Amino acid sequence: MRRCLWFCNVSGFGMNLSMNFFGIASDYSLNLSVMNRFMFGYVIASISSLLWPNLLSNLWAMLTLLMAVVVIKRAPILSGCLFSLGWLSLFFTQMLTLPSTSTNGEIVVRAEIISLVNQNSDWISMDIRLLDAKILQHPSQKMRVSWQKPDKIQVGEQWQFTLKPKSITSVLNQGGFNSQRYFLNRHIVAKGRIIAAHKLGESSSLRQELLAFAQPILRTLSQGDLIQALQFGDKSAIGSERWQALRLSGTGHLVSISGLHLTVVAMWSFGLCFLILKYLSISHGMRNWFIATVVMVLACIGYAALSGFALPTTRALIMLLVLTILGIIKRYSQPYERLLWALFLVLLVDPASLLGAGFWLSFAAISIIFSMYYLLPASRDAGQLTSLNPSDKKPHHWRARLTDAAKRLWAIQWRLTVLMSVLQGILFGGVAPYSLLVNLLLVPYFSLVIIPACFALLAMTLVVFSGSNFISGLANGEQGFAMPDLASPVEVSFSATENAVYWPARVIDVLLVPVDYLYQQLLALPGAWWSISEVQSAALIFCLVGVIVLFVVKTWRWRTLALALQLPLAVSLLMPVVPTDKSDWQLHMLDVGQGLSLVVQSGNRAIVYDTGAAFGQFSYAERSLLPFLAARGISEVDYLIVSHDDNDHAGGVEQVYARYPDLHLISDSHANRDGKANHCRPSKLSWQQLSLQFLLPIENRAGNNGSCVLLLSDGQYTVLFTGDIEASSERQLMKRYPHLTADVLIVPHHGSLTSSTPEFVNQISPLLALVPAGYQNRYGLPKTAVMERYHDVDSLSYVAGEQGQVSVKFTHLGMQVKAYRSDFAPFWYNSLFEFGENKISE
Repeated sequence: MRRCLWFCNVSGFGMNLSMNFFGIASDYSLNLSVMNRFMFGYVIASISSLLWPNLLSNLWAMLTLLMAVVVIKRAPILSGCLFSLGWLSLFFTQMLTLPSTSTNGEIVVRAEIISLVNQNSDWISMDIRLLDAKILQHPSQKMRVSWQKPDKIQVGEQWQFTLKPKSITSVLNQGGFNSQRYFLNRHIVAKGRIIAAHKLGESSSLRQELLAFAQPILRTLSQGDLIQALQFGDKSAIGSERWQALRLSGTGHLVSISGLHLTVVAMWSFGLCFLILKYLSISHGMRNWFIATVVMVLACIGYAALSGFALPTTRALIMLLVLTILGIIKRYSQPYERLLWALFLVLLVDPASLLGAGFWLSFAAISIIFSMYYLLPASRDAGQLTSLNPSDKKPHHWRARLTDAAKRLWAIQWRLTVLMSVLQGILFGGVAPYSLLVNLLLVPYFSLVIIPACFALLAMTLVVFSGSNFISGLANGEQGFAMPDLASPVEVSFSATENAVYWPARVIDVLLVPVDYLYQQLLALPGAWWSISEVQSAALIFCLVGVIVLFVVKTWRWRTLALALQLPLAVSLLMPVVPTDKSDWQLHMLDVGQGLSLVVQSGNRAIVYDTGAAFGQFSYAERSLLPFLAARGISEVDYLIVSHDDNDHAGGVEQVYARYPDLHLISDSHANRDGKANHCRPSKLSWQQLSLQFLLPIENRAGNNGSCVLLLSDGQYTVLFTGDIEASSERQLMKRYPHLTADVLIVPHHGSLTSSTPEFVNQISPLLALVPAGYQNRYGLPKTAVMERYHDVDSLSYVAGEQGQVSVKFTHLGMQVKAYRSDFAPFWYNSLFEFGENKISE
């Protein structure tokens, strides 16, 4: 009981601090309603779910919900926490529960195609939403499936698929993209391969029909990808170069329909409707204001619907509706209360939104804007926005009002950019230094010109499309008419329809040319992206807390604490130039699917052994290896050793070489930039007080047995790198080096039966066996018989696909082993997921 009271007191302090951050007096917090306290507890506990190791079972979740109801009046904050614990457990358990497979491992599902991810001449990858007989399909369940030589398909169609399902368990490394969180955030609970398909129905979505109508027109425009994203929320047409420009400029939010876009639509629709009503009929009451408000809400809902109700759009719409309702009922509300309502409703409807970076960016931006609005002197003088009622307005000279608005815009924008850059660094491992200037230029331009023009084009497209459908219906004898052959008039009508949409779109295309020019110049600028390590990211969290304390609390003691919280960032920035103990070093086996990539780290320098595979434009070097090096603060790669030329080992050589052009390449299949080849032959070299002894091959050999075998030692511990050598090379190795042993062994050939012969395993007798094999790979590696051989010699084994990244730290005190899933990030959403089962509940 004492712990519960202590938790409630701490939560109450946290609530007071959060309200003071928005400029709210602390005495107001003492009179908070039970609902506000309940929502606060729910939001705080939901956010803490990012650190939960497991979810509750269904029984315990139901009991927790019952306890939340019992204590809601006496302890509303505790009740909110209990409700969050129970509801989130039930939500994700239900979302992850799928039909069991048949005896041949296949399932049959009814589904709707919701998006096309990518495609080539033979395969197509797409997301489907599972359909069932339930009236309320919540939470929604989606799958990412691949289809070889598919039929002609269209987004919005309903099909019956026979699938070979696969888990969403993905590769996990420090600094790398977490696909599991990405899938769960979007309700994608399984992957699969389509075996057979039967079409059930055509697309019935107005959004998809409009998109199909507009896409051929937009493809003819140079900026059609941006227009499509701003109109329909469909960013599939945006290429990799454009995404790179958006990332470096920090303007990705401008092409993702969210709060800014809905705010602009709300202001324009409300203002135009109010002016029209005022012109048509003078009303001294609230009638015109109320009608304009209704039109504004309908316009925003319609815009959100045509954008597909994406997560950022839904969050912004909920926020807008909260503000509108509070304005209509004329209820005074503080900014924190509006934000709390929006947070509560979003997390109640879709707790999975917590797992996406967009959730944190959007609500952080709203929090910063609210806090700046109330903390800036100009804003306080201007008064507080408590409702949408415009009756209490003070007359100001337009120049003074314009100047005041410009000052507030600048004050909010630079603070918003700085603080959002800090958050971006924490979430994405890097910051865009030019984003402040670019956003100062483009945010007003998009708000005043581009977004209103795109919304007007969307409305025009809707009207023209509806009119063309009506004419087409008449031409085909629908609507009760028996029409003769009207082929010619219909063709003219459709041609006029396309022109009615094309020329306004062409105008917007011209308006976006300066934006595209700015992006092109930005790509050519040096230092457009600053990568930061995980240590610096953690320091940024302390820095951000210190900045908040500095703004909120005015006493000198708290300000001293705020300054002290900046010390971790200062120390992290000095770490690269401070001499380190080179006797401590680390070995990292990265999780790169069915491939191999190893990193030997000493301070901020490294040796890379193999890079993982590459498939088309996808590369594990870019997805896992290079982000890992940045996250670990590794600034120099001195050697890149390529074991052999198989794709699963050498697929990312060019990407690594491009990032670290001064590295030395050791390979029998690749040459250095100067054209000279450093072959892997028996020899020795020293690096950072470590000894590298190359053992095999004696001569250039093709295939697995030509792998570069390396023995690395610090005088106390030894690590044996084996690549994909098979039994013949193992015998050759034992013959040439009869006393060869190792403390750590990279298991040959991913644990295949062609390698790890009993004689080889018995001679090496490693303390630690690291197996570079992907989770549920099609080869069934590592083989059980091979793992038993290592178990027989008392080797501790780790499989990359099961544990994620595995790191071994070598010190004079011993070896310390850590794995991503069990040590670095032991959270429920990083667990191993298996199709049809929920492995995260206990």
